[in-house]
Parts: sequence; structure tokens; C-alpha cells
Amino acid sequence: MSVTHVDKIPKGLHHLEAAFKNKFVARYPARAPHAPKAFVQPKNRIKRWNIVPGDSVRLTVGKPEEKYNDVSVGVASGWKVYKVASVDMERNRVYLEGLTNNKSNAVRQPPPNVEELDAETLNQLKQQQNFIKTRRPVNYSNVQLCVEDNGVDSVFATRLGTSKPYWNRQARVAVWQRYAAATSAPTTLEPHPRRNQVRIEWPKAKGRETFPIGPYDTDEKALVTPTVEFGAPSSIPETLIPRSMRAKPPADQDYADEYVFRPSARMNPVMQAAMPLYLGEELSPRFSRAKQTAGYNERRRAEKEVREQIARDTVAQWEADGRDAGLEEVLSTDLVNLDGLTLRPRTRKEVREATLAEVDAAVAKHKADVARAHAAGMVSDGMDGWVDGPKGKRLERKRRRKALKAEKIERRLENLTLKDEKNQFVPYELR
Repeated sequence: MSVTHVDKIPKGLHHLEAAFKNKFVARYPARAPHAPKAFVQPKNRIKRWNIVPGDSVRLTVGKPEEKYNDVSVGVASGWKVYKVASVDMERNRVYLEGLTNNKSNAVRQPPPNVEELDAETLNQLKQQQNFIKTRRPVNYSNVQLCVEDNGVDSVFATRLGTSKPYWNRQARVAVWQRYAAATSAPTTLEPHPRRNQVRIEWPKAKGRETFPIGPYDTDEKALVTPTVEFGAPSSIPETLIPRSMRAKPPADQDYADEYVFRPSARMNPVMQAAMPLYLGEELSPRFSRAKQTAGYNERRRAEKEVREQIARDTVAQWEADGRDAGLEEVLSTDLVNLDGLTLRPRTRKEVREATLAEVDAAVAKHKADVARAHAAGMVSDGMDGWVDGPKGKRLERKRRRKALKAEKIERRLENLTLKDEKNQFVPYELR
């Protein structure tokens, strides 16, 4: 929606300017409110922010009355200290408390009792300017952290230094410490013993606000008090435990249908003890990332265990057979004829490494065979064999249709006859 600006009133109609202002501009903004759209490329965005909400900073650019105290009376007495209200990490901007735009087009909502207002108040409401103050974004590089807030004699960090970040697994964030590598004035704070720099503490997060418990609130102790008592896990039969919680799957799971369609079966204590396991397994995300990661780690653990067991068994069998004891007798025969070469028996490490290499090669070949079988649409028959599955049957039908189509096209070309027309030329090979 476009609204005509007052500055664009045609010549000869300036006498309507006051009426236009009173009637339209006082009620509606000249343009809809919007946030600045300055885009910052991802490569130019700050990766590690040392200024966060709650920090005290000073503004290094802007008007003197925004940077210094008591400028209005003609004397500047120290820098102004602002509190960081919020940050915009996508545009490298910082919002400070008390630093606002003079005017920002934002429509004010009328009071709920607008019908009850008298004529004079309603007229004032219509004639008032619809401008309110909003926070003005400041570039990240135009502010400096306050190291020591002493009012007029506050000390600020003109250059920052940071420690090596480390990854906090519990909070899943990178954590580091910040230091003032250079300050605007000498400070009374003790420097770090190793870095010889003043450490700037991070602002402490506000604790959760607590309210007294009302008559309609639930006590916290009542939330953690168990209200259902189940039987011991050892009393649950093997067939009632969900598939994923045991190695051997059950033949059927009719207990779920029995629990749903036979209300009388729910009174059975064994059924009551097993149903939470079943429901917890069924209602949880089946293909969640945590389950996929757990399954991957379990397969790798089982594969590693089997691999190590095969290596141990091979080394034990090699030692039981005498550790290449008959190698010298074989090499000393005339049939081998290895004059001038010195050969020694293998060591345990060499036998183990050779066995692991054979196991890895066999596993890689098996995985490649499985991948080719799946790509061909085959499924396992349960006996180390493969049979055509639904996908394989579809691929076979596609191959047959493609072959029939090619055969049909070739047959049409063979039976193709052309009518005698002008400017026809028969190739020499077809004469």
C-alpha cells in the first residue's frame, strides 16, 4: 500500500498541506514499519561474539551527546556507559539500552476504551503523532567493553584477547574466556598471572523467577511422586518384552491386541507391568537420530568384537601348530632352492595383522555384494542367499519392456518401405 507523502503535494495546492497533515498523516504512517535489511555475507559474520546481552559498553562513534555525559550543558564529563540489550549475529549489530532513534514509523494501538473517551481526548488521540522511539542498531566494531565501571573514570578495553575455546558437550556450545589486551586507562583490577591481562567476566544469567504456589497450582513434590506401581521386571515373561529390548524377537505380539480389545486383561499384573515397555517403545521416535546413532555404534562394537575374536583364535591356533616350526625343513629341501635368502618364522603381530587384513577384505567384499544385491532389487532369503524382491521384479519388467520396445523399433525399420519421390538417394551400402 502506497501513501502519498506531504512533500510531493503539487504546486498550487500548498493550502491543502495543513488539512492533509491533520486528516491523514497524523493517523497513518508515511510508510509501513520495517527492520533494516542490510545483509552481511556469511563469511563476513563474526564467528565468536565477545559482546553479549548484559555487558556494559561505550559507543565510539555518533553524536557527542550519545557518547559523552553532560554535553547539553557544554561540558563533557566522561563516556556514557550503555547496557547491551540484544545482539543480531546475522548482521553484526548490537542494540543498546537508551540509544534509540528519534522517530520510527510504528502505528500505536488505540486504547480499549476508545468509545468512552470524551471529544477533546479523542481529538488529541487523532491529532497526535504516531512516532515512537525504538532501539537503533550499532555495528559490533563501534562499541568497546567496559572493564571497570567507575562512572566518569570508567575503564574500557580498546583491544580484546581470548583463550582457546573448548567444546562443552553438556551445553553443546563452545566456551572461552575474554581478556582486555589493552585498556583506555590504567585499571585497579588484578591481571591474570599467566597472560598478564585483565579478565572480563561474562554477565551472569538471571535466575528463574519463582512465584508462590496458588490454590490452582500443583506442588512440585506431587509431580515427582509415583502414582502407579508396576511389578518387578523379572516377573515379565519373555514374549511380552518388546522386540528392540531383547535379542530374540517374539513369534507374535498378540498381547497388545489383547490389552486393547479385552479390558478384563488389563487387570492382569503381568500385563500391566509389560505395557509401559511396549508403549514407550511404540510411542518413541522410531527413526530418531539418537536411535540411529546407537544402532550404528552397536554394529561397530559387534563387528570389532568379532574381528578381535577371529584374530585371537587364529593366533592361538598358529601357536598350537608350533609357530611355523616346519618352515626351516621345507626351505632346506632342494625343491625350494632359496640359496642366499634368509627367512625367519612369523611373529604373533604379523600373524594377527595378516588375519585382520583377511577379515577386512572379506567384510568389504560382503558389503559390496549386499550393496549390489540391494541395487538390483534383491532381498535375503535368510540362508545367505538372495532372491528377487518387489524392486527386482519391477526392474525386470522395465528391462523386458525396454527390450520389447527396442525389438519393435528394429522390426519397423526392417519393414520400412519408402515411396518413390523426387530427389531420393539410396546409399551405396543398401544397393
